[in-house]
Amino acid sequence: MVDPFWIPDRQDMIWIDFDCGVSGTEMSGMHPMMVLSTREFTEDTGLVLGIPMTSSESNLSNRYAMPFVEQSELKFVLPSMPKSFVLRARNAAPHPWGKVPGEPFGRARKMLERLVNSGV
Repeated sequence: MVDPFWIPDRQDMIWIDFDCGVSGTEMSGMHPMMVLSTREFTEDTGLVLGIPMTSSESNLSNRYAMPFVEQSELKFVLPSMPKSFVLRARNAAPHPWGKVPGEPFGRARKMLERLVNSGV
């Protein structure tokens, strides 16, 4: 059971339920998410902002998926799919890996910024 006072912070890896009117190639079900928002933002709004993560190898050919290896496992961060969820409504929980390492976190933020600023 998750501590009812737990609130994730920027760079945390969390589990969260992506089921919310999914269509097309959108993610559904429980997936890891790299948190972009600060703990203070989530305390103030109840929202958590982040980028989904997956281990699906279908992302090997996705130029907008950022691969990284953590604990000998290939993972993908998907900066092209930023999400905002009501934290308490999505069964969010801490991921056992804790924080996303600094280097992949920085690369993912830069890729998201590039997508937002240039559209490519």
